[in-house]
Order: sequence, then C-alpha cells, then structure tokens
Amino acid sequence: MKEILTRFRRRWLGFSIWTGLSLLTLAAGAVIWAPLLWVPCIIPMPPALETYALGLHFFLAFLFMTSFLTCLEDQTRAATWGIIAFFMSLILPGSGTILTIFCFLVVPKVEISPIEDVDMGMHYLIKKTKLAKQIEDLGSTGIADQNRVERLMMSWIDLTSVDDILQGDDLMKKRNAITALARQPSAVSVRKLRKLLGDDSPDICFCASSSLLKIEEKLTEESSKLRDLLLDDKEEPTLRTALAKNYLYSVELGILPQLTMDQRLKEVQELLADLPTAPERTSLSVRALQQLGNYKEVIKIVSQLDTDDPEMLFALCDAYLREAKINELRDICDRLTKIFWDTGDNKLYNVASWASSFEQQHGTT
Repeated sequence: MKEILTRFRRRWLGFSIWTGLSLLTLAAGAVIWAPLLWVPCIIPMPPALETYALGLHFFLAFLFMTSFLTCLEDQTRAATWGIIAFFMSLILPGSGTILTIFCFLVVPKVEISPIEDVDMGMHYLIKKTKLAKQIEDLGSTGIADQNRVERLMMSWIDLTSVDDILQGDDLMKKRNAITALARQPSAVSVRKLRKLLGDDSPDICFCASSSLLKIEEKLTEESSKLRDLLLDDKEEPTLRTALAKNYLYSVELGILPQLTMDQRLKEVQELLADLPTAPERTSLSVRALQQLGNYKEVIKIVSQLDTDDPEMLFALCDAYLREAKINELRDICDRLTKIFWDTGDNKLYNVASWASSFEQQHGTT
C-alpha cells in the first residue's frame, strides 16, 4: 500500500507539471503564431479555431521534444534528438502525436539511480538535481566522505609532533595545533581536544572547547537540515543515505554523549533497513557494526564480498585485530600488498602498512 501511494504521488506531481507546461505552451503558441494566421495564402478560418489549431500543433511538437528529453539516459544526446524532433514535428504535422505516444508506451522507465528504478518524468530529473545540490550545499557530508581510511587509521596512530606541541608551553603553537586538529575532525583529534579541556591555561581550554562545540554544531545543523528535507519524501534513498552518513560520522568522532550515540546507531539501522541492496549500503552497515562492536558480523559480511575496496578491507583488518585473529590478519596483509603492487593504490598501501605493523607487534612467527 505504501509503495502504491508513493507511485501515485510521483504520478500526480508529473501530471501537475505536465498540465502547467501544456497550458503555458498553448498560450505561447497562440501568441507567437496568431499573427501568421492572417497571411492571405492561408485559407480563411475563424480566428479562434485557427489559433487553437496552431497552438495545439505547437504543443504536440513541444510534447514530442520533452518525451525524448525524458526517455533517453544520455542527456547530451537527448537534447540533440529533442531539438531535431521538435522541428520535424513542426514541419510535418501529426508526426509529433504518433511518435510521442510511441515513446511513452515503449519507454516507460529509465534507470536514473544505480540503486532504484524511478518513474519517468522531467519533474523527477529536476528534483534529483536540486536534491543533490541541496545535500552538497550542507557542507560536512563531503568531509564525512573524504579519506575515511586515513581518518580511521589516525585513531591508531600516535601523532607525536602534535603531542609535543600540546605538551609544550608555547600558547601560540598550541592554538595553531588546536586549529589543525579541528580542521579535519577525526576520532583521535576529538580525543586530543577533549584532553585539552583540563589544560592549565584557560585560553587553551577555551580554544579546545570552542573547537569541539563548532564540530558538534556543524554536524547537528547538517543532520537537522537533512531531516527537514526527508520530511518531504521519507523514502528518498539519497537523503536516507546522506543522513545515515552524518549519524555514523558523529558516532565515529566520539563527540556525542554515549546515550545519543546509541540512539544515532539505532536510527542508522532504521535508515538503512529499507534501502535497496547496494555497495554503499553494505559499507554503511559495516561501519555501523564496527561502532556497535559486532566484529564477528563484520568479518562474516566482508569475507563474503569479492572486493578490493580499501575501506572494506580496512574494516576486515580492524575486525581481525579486535578478535585476535592474527593468522587471518597476516593473510590479508599479504593480499593487500599484492593488490598494491598490481594497482598502485596508495590507500591500499596505507592499510597494508598499518595492518602489517600491528601483525608484527601482536603476531607470532
């Protein structure tokens, strides 16, 4: 029933826009072509009938053009075909009607998104473009997606140079270090900023507190805007995915109270539950399982995937280490190293180096 209502809503939106475009086109056609109706070589007809006839002809030509714009996946080629079809239907009356009906009957759907088939309609193409721009304008979603492997690795790496500065007495250098830690938030940078809340200098305590507050406010503002967008279409997969990323990023940073993080993880699972199976959904599910501490399930899921994705392989290495599966960790290190030499992927090299260092520290020969 829910799916039927969603489809009906999309059809209604499409119908409303098509109705508006039809009326606008008929009016424009009448204004543009009406003066030409009085050319002497045209057989005299009642003015109203002549205006209606040419207006309808112009509308059918326009409808034919838009049918090609919505039916073809390649937008550049679609625009070319649409313009050609528009002029052909103007020159050959009647062709637009027949071919437009053929297009809408034979090509009822087009796969716009890799995770779902959506109903045909210019309104949905416009909506998807506008939605992507709205999400992009939020800002921190991009940060949450950038270099996640590096951010995850930072939680295991001791930033010696930063520690030396933070333990020193130079207040200017400390403030610069705080700014650097807050610029690219990660689990390790948040921990270091929290540690500075107990610094002897009130100025440093204030800087650290302000940086943490700004990070939290930015994530909260983004999640609030995403939830507002989601109110218009609760089934929109792009929005659900973006909100799940925001929640996971907040949890991974460790910047929220424990009770709030537990609630966020629960909401992430709800957001991902109804999404179609896709690589991104699997990746987000694995990240949620990592935060829940369910490393056995992480191993089970990732082991079944035939993937060279650095993020997924890093999650597998992390799970092996957490579960003290050193032999398996050694095997994955060998695999990562081989893939790196075949592909030259620096992210894979970073993961392999990290995993190898821990395997050497904790493993047995």
